[in-house]
Amino acid sequence: MIWLAFIGAGLSQVPSMPVPNEPAPGECPFSLPLRAGAALPVSLLDEDGLARCSAVVEPLSSYAHLLAIEEHAKLIHVLYEADMVRMTQQRDFYRDESKVPVHRQPWFVAVTASALVASVFVTYDQVSRSPT
Repeated sequence: MIWLAFIGAGLSQVPSMPVPNEPAPGECPFSLPLRAGAALPVSLLDEDGLARCSAVVEPLSSYAHLLAIEEHAKLIHVLYEADMVRMTQQRDFYRDESKVPVHRQPWFVAVTASALVASVFVTYDQVSRSPT
């Protein structure tokens, strides 16, 4: 089964790396750190003290939350893979268990027993009616 996983992985194609989007008009061309109580970087300001470009300031706690979400997603993926392996093994086990020979299946036993009992009754009836 492991060999099938390796073969399947070898035949599948890895998605290509995403291409960066074109910059939006007026977008800042690079990332800059901002510190509380510190002056804004000079590269962000023009001569009048106004912003040269547009950007989004994201709190560090938001990045920490995104990293936690990423770790959670990786854990869920590992659990998903483990569940899939377990369910596949259970499916294979029960599939193999269901391959009981015909003479051991309940319906066959019931039909055979009924036929035998009926034949005993018919034979007894025939024997009891015949003149001796």
